[in-house]
Amino acid sequence: MSWMAYARTSASNPQRACGPTPYHVHQIISNLLTNSAKYGQPPVILECAPVGDGVELRVRDQGPGVDPEFVPRMFERFSQASSGDTRTSAGFGLGLSITRDLAVANGGDLRYEPNLPTGACFIVRFPTVPARQSPTLPLAVGDPAAVRG
Repeated sequence: MSWMAYARTSASNPQRACGPTPYHVHQIISNLLTNSAKYGQPPVILECAPVGDGVELRVRDQGPGVDPEFVPRMFERFSQASSGDTRTSAGFGLGLSITRDLAVANGGDLRYEPNLPTGACFIVRFPTVPARQSPTLPLAVGDPAAVRG
């Protein structure tokens, strides 16, 4: 399957910056984009916007979304939406659990909401810190030529 993720950002406050470890942010984004490619449908959209005293990263796709019965367990270790003969892909059910753990370890959180009318939306929220205390974040994750606005 061929897919492309689009990145969108909105204006931010130059006095505030996202404070998490850059490698962790990269891993979180990578995990969420991989899940969207594996379980969702294009287009996959990555958005970043300031929200209150923090910043939110949203990864949205247009796939079938998450079964409402699975949502309460989706961030548990070894949790999978399908099992046995109904499994459609390989994995151990650790990806979302690890992703949430990384967000929490950096003072943030990860949550899910349906992407209406169809699809999934995963939202990572991090608090911001004064810009002088923030580590330098990479300007792009992956191939910059693949990012469209």
